[in-house]
Order: sequence, then structure tokens, then C-alpha cells
Amino acid sequence: MGSHDCEQICTNTEGSFICSCSSGFDLSSNGRTCNDIDECGVNNGGCQHECINRRGSFSCQCPVGFQLSNNRRSCNDMNECSEGTHNCDGNCTNTDGSYTCSCNDGLLLQPDGHSCRCGGILTAASGSFHTEGWPRAYRPENLQCEWIIQLPNNDATIQFTMNQTAFGINGNPSASCPTDYIQFFDGTSSNSNSLEKICGVHSHYGGTLPVISTTSSSARVVFTGSNLRRPLSRVGVKVDYVSIVPIVYNCSVENGGCDHICVSRSEGVECQCRDGYGLIGRSTCSDRNECESGSHGCDQVCTNAEGSYTCSCHSGLELGSDGESCIDINECSVENGGCNYECVNQEGSFECRCRDGYRVSNGRECIEIDECSEGTHNCDSDCTNTDGSYTCSCNNGLLLQPDGHSCRCGGILTAASGSFQTDGWPTSYRQENFQCEWIIQLPNSDATIQFNIDQSAFGTLGKPPCNKDYIQFFDGTDSGAASLKKICGLLKFYGGAIPSINTTSSTTRVVFTGTRFQQRPLSRVGVKVDYVTIPPPDVDECALGTHNCEQLCENTPGSFICSCRNGYSLSSDDRTCNDIDECLGNSHGCDQVCTNTNGSYACSCVDRFTLQSDMQTCISDPTPPPELSTTHPKVVTPSTSVTNISPSGTETITPTTQSVSEIKSTLTELLVTETTVTATSPLLAGTPTPLLPKTPTNISLAPTVLSKPAPTSTELLVTKTTVTASSPLLAGTPTPLLPKTPTNISL
Repeated sequence: MGSHDCEQICTNTEGSFICSCSSGFDLSSNGRTCNDIDECGVNNGGCQHECINRRGSFSCQCPVGFQLSNNRRSCNDMNECSEGTHNCDGNCTNTDGSYTCSCNDGLLLQPDGHSCRCGGILTAASGSFHTEGWPRAYRPENLQCEWIIQLPNNDATIQFTMNQTAFGINGNPSASCPTDYIQFFDGTSSNSNSLEKICGVHSHYGGTLPVISTTSSSARVVFTGSNLRRPLSRVGVKVDYVSIVPIVYNCSVENGGCDHICVSRSEGVECQCRDGYGLIGRSTCSDRNECESGSHGCDQVCTNAEGSYTCSCHSGLELGSDGESCIDINECSVENGGCNYECVNQEGSFECRCRDGYRVSNGRECIEIDECSEGTHNCDSDCTNTDGSYTCSCNNGLLLQPDGHSCRCGGILTAASGSFQTDGWPTSYRQENFQCEWIIQLPNSDATIQFNIDQSAFGTLGKPPCNKDYIQFFDGTDSGAASLKKICGLLKFYGGAIPSINTTSSTTRVVFTGTRFQQRPLSRVGVKVDYVTIPPPDVDECALGTHNCEQLCENTPGSFICSCRNGYSLSSDDRTCNDIDECLGNSHGCDQVCTNTNGSYACSCVDRFTLQSDMQTCISDPTPPPELSTTHPKVVTPSTSVTNISPSGTETITPTTQSVSEIKSTLTELLVTETTVTATSPLLAGTPTPLLPKTPTNISLAPTVLSKPAPTSTELLVTKTTVTASSPLLAGTPTPLLPKTPTNISL
């Protein structure tokens, strides 16, 4: 019905509408107006050359000599020659983005670059020129040709020679020959002196062709032919010319008269110029303006200098290492281009952008937009500005709709308790023939709703029954839901009771219809309804055994909570229990060994330790004094030295023959805190073995030469001897003292 405020496209929605924009536009932050998208601002719109932004669109354009391809982005060279769009009088040659013209034999290209005519300007030091078609007949009749010769050397003169020529062949030449002749002038102006005028048909009437010379480096030659009647082999005129330079200088005298460089030649001297200069005349050097001639290589800006030129670039670009090309400067790479928020690099420039709800100020800074004060919000009622956005709210009696900005009498309520009323309540509502609809949807599907209506007045023009002015409650939200109660207006004034209304479900629809209104001085006009949630009776799932807890169950209002016994943890499903491995951490408290069990753990001790009553501490077992034993009753040692290192000092015992029991007696008398038996020769070779776990003490057995006391001694071949500690004083793994070479020991 046109009640929206969309700038372009409006799409109706339930209870509201949505604005959108046509292609080429995007929706502004106010949700209503449309902003043109500058397609050229991103990658030049995809155009190969020029991108032109238009409102809601863009187009690509090509330079002169190019045309858009079918993709409307790239440019193809236009072949003006084949398409017939050139303006050449003679021949056309296509070039990239343009074309060049040339002329048929006998014609010269004019300064306009496309016209061909019999004649032209010649600047070469020597050359020739002739009428069109020479040596065949020239066409058309009554033509005139004019040649201008301008030599680069101002000191030179010109010499002309002519081939046999036939023109004006309808009659004998006369002195005046007013129509058929070729004439030479000493200069290019119209008042230059005539050097020679030659009438036609010389070759047929015995006339001679003279050699003609100028007095300057420029000349003008005019040919006029008006009659052509006979088929001759050579018809027309051809003239050759050369420049004649007088030799007056040599390089050893005043540099040969040259401004810059003098080069000696066999025919004289040649003046040359340094780079960046051009020769004028024979000897003068003048700065060559490469910028004007287009012979520079600058990408963008060319500035002429004496003998050279310099290149520069427009703002946003920098000169490349070659001194000619221009490279884009990425301003965003340095301190984000000075932008508050987002910096977007562009060819030769950059752009600062802000997030939604902000605009760019001074080209770089983002400032917050107050949509409320600027009127760019879309709130139906009240607008509150927030950081980067805004929020909408509604006047008393209206509810904010799900779209976040529309206000209407009615809405959807999901809170467990609350109230709603007509617009303006408790003062009178200002609208006839209107309807409000509220939907109450509770999060608890098992709950029911109780409604309480404040004293209200509506439908003030008449008494009940209220066929037009009423509030009605439905048990559900669909159109077929059962009616719970229909309450007429004016209950306060006609003695009607205002009942409480209970639903049978957690969803209810309430409709208020007011169709007749007459202003009366009433204190409360309209309707206000309060509602509360009546939760369902609690069920003890734990007591009924309807829970699914693996171990412990705790009842809560409307539900239950699972937990686990000590030694277990609740898994992520909030139902099952997982055993805790106390031995993995340091919480078990065991002195030595921890063994995990299901729901608990057990401590134990290593050998020779006993677990105490606290089931965690380990104490060492009591042990007997140390004891040495051997498999032989007596060992004859070869002058053995035993050294005992103890806190009291060092003691050496050197017997000739000692039994094991004697060695044992000696050892037990010593204060030994840790003993290492070390073999210092192959007789007692073996790896040193610690016998006690504390302070080391070395006992060295150093054998000397063996001697037998008597021939009658019984010799015993001993291959291995083991010393065994039988108490903590000499605790340790039995160590072989003679593991290798057999030794004879006398007993």
C-alpha cells in the first residue's frame, strides 16, 4: 500500500517488510536507502583500460584505436584499414591502436598524415621527385604539383638535374608556355626569385635540359600540366637533386665551427651533437625536447632538461629503478595508511573504510554514527544510540517485534512471567477498530499459564453482550485452538467479576478487539493482563529408579543430577563414572610403590622394607651383622695387603698366609660404612662392586709373588672365588674376585 520507506525494493514479511536494492547498489546501514557501488574502485572494475562508474552500473572504455571485446572488459586493436574507417588518400597500414598512410608512386604524403598529392616537402640532403605515374602518362589533366626542398644544412646549396621529359605535347613550346611548364624558385616563399622556367616537349623538339642551382638551402619547384593527348613512352617530369656543401672548416681550427663534436672527413668536416641535442644547420647544436617529440620512455610525467629529461610519477606512485616506469605505492603497508580501521590500497591511491555504524572523517578517522539523532534509524518508536549501532524500543502498550525495530500492539512473549496491555494504558487508547494479539510461549513445555486481568474499561458505548469489544483467551496458538474465556468490556462499571484464567498447555493466544470508542473521563481505559507460570509437580526420578545414573543420583526440581563415589569422576555424558588413577599424580601419598585399583589404590614397599599401619609409610627391616664366606676353608694369599679407609684413618695388614676367617676378623674390626672390593691384578680381576650404599671405603688386595711353604703342601687349582656379604654392612651382589686366569693356591 506504499506505507514503507524503502528507496528501491520492498519485500513484505509477516508483520513487517524488508528493504533491498537493485543490482549495482548495496543497502546502507539504515536498512532503507541504497548506495551506489563503485565497481571501478576494486581492481579497476576488471577493465583493461578505463573504468567509468555509473549509478548502479559501470562501463569499460578503450583508448582511440581500440574497441571493446565481447567480454566488455578487454580492448582489441581496431583494424581501421580493413574496416574502412581510415582517412588515407593512398595506402593504409594498420598499427597497434592506430594506422599509417602512404602514397602511391609519384605522390607525397602531406603534413596532415593522410592526404596524398603531387608534391610535398623534402628534407633529405639528396633525392628525386616526379609527377604521378612517371614514366607513364600522368593523370589527370590540368594538374599542378608543388615541391618544397629544405636541406638540414643551412650552408648547403641545391643542384637540380632533369631526365628527358614530355609534357604540353599538343603544341610547340613558346617562350611564355602559360600552361605546361616546370619552374624553379630560389626559396620557399611566394616572392622568391625564379631560377628557371622550362617549357614542355623538350625531348621532341630538340630542347636542352639545363642543370639548375640555388643560392640557398631551400627551393620551391612548381609543375603545371594541362594538356595530354599522345601515347608516349615517357610522359611527365622527373627531377633529381643533390646538396652541395662548401668545405670551409677543419676540426683543428675553432673545432671546425661545430658547437659540440667535430669529425674530420675526406670531403671536409662533420659536426655532431652530444646525446640529448639535435643538429641545426651544419654546426649548431640545440637541446632536443624529448618530452615534446615523444622520444622519452617516461610512464607518466616527462620534464625536459638541457640535453636530457627526467621522469616523475603522479601522487600515489613512485619511480622504478629504471628511472622511467611508475610503481604503485602501497600506503596501507605503513601504519595502515593512517586509517583508524581498514585500509584498502588502490592504484595510485588508497581508501580508508570503517565497520558498520561508523563513517570516515578527515579521510582516515572512523567516527561513530548517531543514527538516532541523524534520523537514519528504522525504529518505529524510540531509538537509543549504541557504539557502532542503535537499539529500538517501544512506547508503553506496544511490543518490539522480532525484526528489532517494529512496534505493534501485541507480540510474542517467552518469559516465565510478565504482563501486557493496550497502547496508552492506564489512560485511554486512541484508536477505533483495532486488534491486538499476544502469543505466550513458555520454555517449559510441561508448565501451564495463569492469567489475571486488571480492572479494565473498553467498549464504553454500550453494555454486554460484547459482540465487538472483548478480550479472548485461546488454549494454543493455532487458529483451531479452543477458547478458554471471552471477557466483555466495562466489567468495572457493570458488576462483572474478573476471573483468573488457567491454560492447559504452555502456549496461549490472547486477542483484544476494540471497535467502538468514545472518550470518557475514566481513570483506566483499555486492558492490562498479568500472567505467571505454574510449573508441573516434581517427579523424584532417583526414588522411582527412572534415572540413568551409573552410581549416585540426586533429585532436583523437575530433573535430577548424577554423581560418582570417591575414586571416580563423572564422564562427559553426565551419567557414567570413570575410575581415577591416583598413582598417575602425587596425591596417593605412598612412600615407595603405588598400585591403582578400581575406585582406589594400594601402597607397598620394596624388599627389606615393611609397610606401616598408615598403609603408606615404608621402614627398613632390621638385619644381622655382616658375614663373609668362601667355598674353601683356607686361602693362601701371595703377600696380600688390605687397606681400610675409615673415619679413623688407614690401617695396613700384611700377612704371608691368611685364612678367610682371619680376613673376616680383620674386616669386622674396622668401622666400615661402604666397601668396594677392587682387584688390582689379573689374579683378583673383576668389576668393583659397592657393598654398602653410603660413604665409599676402598679395600685393596695387592698380590705379590707366590711361594709354596713345603713340597708336601696340597696344591689346589682355584678358578673362581666369591665373597658374599650376609649383612647390610657388606650388603651387595656377590662379586667374582677371580673370574679369569686360574691361580694355584696352597692350602
